[in-house]
Amino acid sequence: PNVAADRLKDAAALWPDSSLSNAAGQLCQAAAARPMIDPAEIVPLLHRADGFYQDAAKAYPYSPHWLLNRANVLVSLSKDDLSGPVADDAEATFKNALYLQGGMEGLLRVRYFYAQFLIYRWDVLWRKERRADEALAKFLYARRLLTEAKDMTEPYIQLDQITSMLTQVEEKIVFLQGAGIEPAATGSNE
Repeated sequence: PNVAADRLKDAAALWPDSSLSNAAGQLCQAAAARPMIDPAEIVPLLHRADGFYQDAAKAYPYSPHWLLNRANVLVSLSKDDLSGPVADDAEATFKNALYLQGGMEGLLRVRYFYAQFLIYRWDVLWRKERRADEALAKFLYARRLLTEAKDMTEPYIQLDQITSMLTQVEEKIVFLQGAGIEPAATGSNE
């Protein structure tokens, strides 16, 4: 995968195009997910994918595709440190992808993937770091994202996943609100 990624990088240098950088990022990201990969290769491949997606976004900053791909790579990179800057960067990248996506939820599913990450991240932070008020605010936002995703996605596009995730997040919201937790102020439209 590194040889192919190098060739795509060279091609992008000769013919600056966001799709070549995106293809190189996808190649590295897919290589990192291979079943028999040496674990020591995963993080370097994900970092390489992140760099390619950043190059793609610089070449064409109006595509939500590159940002969604990058956000998903950052999710993988942040799994060991959900309170760190990489996880924060993943949230910000999802937010930017959501802005650029507009009404294309059925195609890209940014709302779905963003909500999935928020639920996972803030469930862990709530339990490990006792950040219940922040978690509740993020769960409420994730519920809104999932409700919007459900309304914008054709039923045949994994709607059962959205419904299942809505049930999970609703249980967390009910629990926290039942415990008298008030959501933290987010300072944004979340």
